[in-house]
Amino acid sequence: MKTIDQIYLERLCKGLQSLSNRLNKGKPGSAYSKSEIQAFRGFTMQKPAGLSSFVRNHHTSLWLISELPEVKRTSAIFYLQLLLSQTVTLLHLVNEGDCKKLNLVYRELKAHTITDVKRKELKQSGDTTFETMMVKFLKTGNIFNDHIYKNVDMLPRLYIPLLEYYLKHKKEISGTRQWYDFLAISNYMLNGIKLEILQLQRLKKR
Repeated sequence: MKTIDQIYLERLCKGLQSLSNRLNKGKPGSAYSKSEIQAFRGFTMQKPAGLSSFVRNHHTSLWLISELPEVKRTSAIFYLQLLLSQTVTLLHLVNEGDCKKLNLVYRELKAHTITDVKRKELKQSGDTTFETMMVKFLKTGNIFNDHIYKNVDMLPRLYIPLLEYYLKHKKEISGTRQWYDFLAISNYMLNGIKLEILQLQRLKKR
């Protein structure tokens, strides 16, 4: 039996894909038709009770869809594709992982503003197994192009073991550079924010 998170994310995927397909039928740079503007304004997704906290957070980004008629067609399509990519990623995580554990990491992200953490001031954990797992994740992500299906399909499969390992060894990892690295990866997977993960990727290549 499907969970509330799965049902919601599947419906959202279909809605975003349908709206994106509709916009792609128009010529690049062309003005929106009345029916397209109505589709923007009328795009709604009911937020059911019982959604996981990281899925609820994703839901809050949908309000911007009604404002897309104010931007160019290419920009609107790009934003919808980003939303769709993040929605599919979350659906993969929900399908393959434990939502309770994903919520634990999301709450940790909420508790620590990762942009305020100075990684170079943190100590190394010395956990080579965890380090190897994260390096593999970063190499697979390549440039973390959100439109590459391989990333959307493969990265959740690599992230779930990372999550499991982190929670099992949290006491030893917390407060170290590996802790920061894992939160940067989690911020990308759960929130779609890639600034820290791209910086981290450059560090790992040195």
